[in-house]
Amino acid sequence: MNAMTMIEPTSIGAEEDAVLKNDGPTVRVTIREIREYAYRSLIAAGASAGEAATAAGQVLHAELHAGDGLAGLVSDLARGLWPGSGLTCTRRPLGPSVLEVDCGGRSGELRAGAPIVDLVCGEDGPAAVAVTAGDVPVSSLLDRVLLTAAVTAGTSVVAMRADSEGAYVVRLATPAGDLAHGALPAADRRSLSDVECTDDPHALVVTTGADVEAVASRLTWCTGDSRAERRRQAALHGVRVDEVTWRTVAEHAQRFLVPEEDA
Repeated sequence: MNAMTMIEPTSIGAEEDAVLKNDGPTVRVTIREIREYAYRSLIAAGASAGEAATAAGQVLHAELHAGDGLAGLVSDLARGLWPGSGLTCTRRPLGPSVLEVDCGGRSGELRAGAPIVDLVCGEDGPAAVAVTAGDVPVSSLLDRVLLTAAVTAGTSVVAMRADSEGAYVVRLATPAGDLAHGALPAADRRSLSDVECTDDPHALVVTTGADVEAVASRLTWCTGDSRAERRRQAALHGVRVDEVTWRTVAEHAQRFLVPEEDA
């Protein structure tokens, strides 16, 4: 492991400092190590090269900006091998553009998040995707795919689902490159989408074309500039991660070995 210079608290914002806090033993790793170890562990778990690259990007983004990407990866690896089958999708015949998705064996943000977001952004105009079968939480692991889709499609992309107390956990990205997250009551949820996508409020719903201004003040925002600064600091000084979590990821990554070029 490379030796890393400790980040001085004054060199990064308060939000950044909070992300890096950890109660247990930590180690310093590089951005490249996080991406590479995540990629190799996912390949070893049966993901294709493209799936692993996308998911590793999700893990890195979540670790840098929320501090929980590697923990999310470990949870995904605990699900077992990635299935070879994809999602199944049906379109509602009437009304707004709503796609109902059965994730099959692809539950989880890393296995199902990117395909679901790709589906909704492939529609003409505002649309929604409702997960009718499969468990896909709304967490920081979705941020990278939401952000990429919003910037590419030129429209806000929102992921939401109700928690056990009835509040809607929301994460969204704007075409300007801003991210937001928070919990909203059901009434505010309708400001983001008034389409009744599913009878199960605890199912993931992803929408495009939402007017986020109505709920902007009740969400926590992260701008592109703040993320760029955080990434610069991580590139300069490394990232402090939970030691036990990192050891688990490293053990999985070692199951995928790349031969030497002259071997």
